[in-house]
Amino acid sequence: MTERAELFLGIIAFATAAVAIGQLCVVVFAGMAARRMSRMAESIEQQLKPLFSHLDSIGRDASRRAGMPTPGRRRFE
Repeated sequence: MTERAELFLGIIAFATAAVAIGQLCVVVFAGMAARRMSRMAESIEQQLKPLFSHLDSIGRDASRRAGMPTPGRRRFE
């Protein structure tokens, strides 16, 4: 092999290694981002649970009150 061919093979090997390392970094960072998003979603869910339970109780109360007769008005069943 000539020196020129060995130089090109070395450049190709270095470029291949650099691309492989870059892809590995992308995969690691994507995994970290996915975990962070999962934790954030869980946190938001925990913060919104009381709000939704409160809205549910308001809806149940409104539903019950809608079925109650008002004074001076008869309810037909």
